[in-house]
Amino acid sequence: MLISRTLFIFQISILATVCWASAQEAVISSETATQVVEEATAPLAGASPEVGPTQTPVPSIADLTVDQLGDALLNVRASIAEATASAEATASERLTRLRDIENAIQRRLTIAKRREELNQSIAGVAEQVRKFENEGLSEPPPYTVEFLDELQDSHLAAKREIETDQLAVETAETQLTQANQAVQQAEQRRREVRDQLESATEDAARSDLERQLAIAKLDQRLAEHNRAYAAAQLAVAKLELEHDQKRETLVAKKIDAAKEDVLFTRSQLDEQREKLNILEEDLQQKLRVAQRTDAANQSRLAEARENLASARGEDQIRQRTEALAAREAMAQVSSRGIEALQHRIDWVGRERTLWERRFALRQKSNLEELAQWEGETKSMLEESRRFRDEVTRRLQDLRPRKLKLESRLANEKIPGEIKSEIETQIKAIDKAGEIADQTLASLLDLEGLSQRVLAEIHEIQSADSWGSFWSGWKLKTESVWRKELFVIDDRAFRVGGLLRSGILFAFVLGIASFLQRILRRTVFRHLCDNAASTETSIDDILLAVVRQTHRTIVVVLALYAALRSLPLSESMAGWLDSIAIIAIVFQVATWGSVAFQDFIERTKRRRVQEDPSSVSAFGLMGFFGRVAIWTVALLITLDNLGFEITALIAGLGVGGIAIAFALQSILGDIFCSIAILLDKPFVVGDFIIVQDMLGSVENIGIKTTRLRSLSGEQIVFSNADLLSSRIRNFKRMYERRVLFS
Repeated sequence: MLISRTLFIFQISILATVCWASAQEAVISSETATQVVEEATAPLAGASPEVGPTQTPVPSIADLTVDQLGDALLNVRASIAEATASAEATASERLTRLRDIENAIQRRLTIAKRREELNQSIAGVAEQVRKFENEGLSEPPPYTVEFLDELQDSHLAAKREIETDQLAVETAETQLTQANQAVQQAEQRRREVRDQLESATEDAARSDLERQLAIAKLDQRLAEHNRAYAAAQLAVAKLELEHDQKRETLVAKKIDAAKEDVLFTRSQLDEQREKLNILEEDLQQKLRVAQRTDAANQSRLAEARENLASARGEDQIRQRTEALAAREAMAQVSSRGIEALQHRIDWVGRERTLWERRFALRQKSNLEELAQWEGETKSMLEESRRFRDEVTRRLQDLRPRKLKLESRLANEKIPGEIKSEIETQIKAIDKAGEIADQTLASLLDLEGLSQRVLAEIHEIQSADSWGSFWSGWKLKTESVWRKELFVIDDRAFRVGGLLRSGILFAFVLGIASFLQRILRRTVFRHLCDNAASTETSIDDILLAVVRQTHRTIVVVLALYAALRSLPLSESMAGWLDSIAIIAIVFQVATWGSVAFQDFIERTKRRRVQEDPSSVSAFGLMGFFGRVAIWTVALLITLDNLGFEITALIAGLGVGGIAIAFALQSILGDIFCSIAILLDKPFVVGDFIIVQDMLGSVENIGIKTTRLRSLSGEQIVFSNADLLSSRIRNFKRMYERRVLFS
């Protein structure tokens, strides 16, 4: 417990010591500040007089009036004269600081006068505002469009000045912060030197520290003057901002008052057109002259290149290299001049369109047309701003090039011929700057007119916000709908066409899927039930056809319908038609093959009960039938792919004949087996006699027929030989006549 109380008392003692030290430092700082303030208006050569109890307090450095600043400037100059005549060791350092203080006071005088002028100007603008509110515009209505344009230009200029003033205020605040830091550093340095002086004991050290203290006081005084100048600069920046804001408000009120009474007649429009026509004719004339000049410059450039190629000797090569650079500069400037004139002529046409639209805005306003005009005007503004930035960048690049050439021209060792070529390059740069200035002036005119038209469009649209929103949305949708994504065979594929194609594809595929689902639930189920209960083959064939309908074919046909809605070229459309036909042929061939196979299977099941040996023949018939169907499908496919199938068919015919001749015995037996199965002269199990051979029919094959004789051996006949012989069928002998002698 005792230790805790001891620690608490020790902390209280330390806190009291710190507070006492702070109070002492505040007293010393106050005394120092008073001394510095006194020295600001007193002659700098001697000590500052003390302020008595009956005297007026000396104003702060930051609060000095113009007269007081003038007196301080005189005192500083007197001190400069004294320091100049002095032979002291510190005279040089004091002289440097005093001259800096003189410059700081001179700047403060200048900015103080500017502050008084701004206060008077602000009072004048306030008086103009009161006069306008009481009397209105000095000119009687109606007002011309040109008068309104002048007001709008003034309003735009005031807005730009306000933006500049705001940046100036931010810069001045930063400078004031830096000046405050500089004052704090100067005060800290002065206190450090003073403390060292108070603790010094040797005379030499005290003398040096006294010199440093005098310099530190001057540095502090300079820092305070700079801080006062920064504060005055901030105040002036705020006054300029206030002045420009009041002026912008006044101009805006004048615009609002004049806007309702502006009259834009047809004669005024014709007058603007006439001005633009005259300007366009003048630019066309300048363009023709520039084209002739450019042709001459290009000729001189070619000649300079030939001269450089034939140059001999270092001096000649150097001179002709400079000549080539000069000719290139002149040729480049003339080409840029032609380009600039062409752009300016195009801008005159745009200005004419803008004036016509501006006239139309005051007659009738179609919201959809306004939305289109708004988009075009915005695009025009963006394009002109990008071009202006490019011209500004070129103009900025010209300055260092010119300075470099001028520095070379100042060299006395350069020969006269080379100097002449350098002067030509400088003239080319000056001409390029002149062209850039003219281009910028035309661009600013176009931008100003575009902004005015855009403002009038927005004003009309604001009266009908919903209609403007709908028309703007419609215009944007149409622009996106018509946007080109890619080009194939000189056919543009746009967003709208692709979306429409995709919707059509989804619609066709959806309808097909829906119908297929309905058919499966109704017709397919009905066919399944009837196929098992009826003896006819139609329902079985239909069921097989429905089952063999491929979904891929449906997708291909839906894709065909979607792609045919696009603007395809003839070749692409032909290929697409061929693919669709091939898909249809493939599906039809599949249906035909399935239907034929189903028919063969049903016939085979019915006939096999009568003749089991007919199975192989029906299999052969089914094979040949499918081959025939797919052969026809293949020929149609090749024909749609552009192949010449006439020669192919002829070749197949000739090849078939050759194969038939080579295999006529085998083919004869095959067709004879089919004839036996269809005509049925005998069936398996019949007892027949062929010539001197007899036996029971054991098997009817594709090439041969086999008999089993009475003695047990197997007799094999070729089908062709069998049909060409006379056959006696004893199984079909229902009655037998026997003659007895």
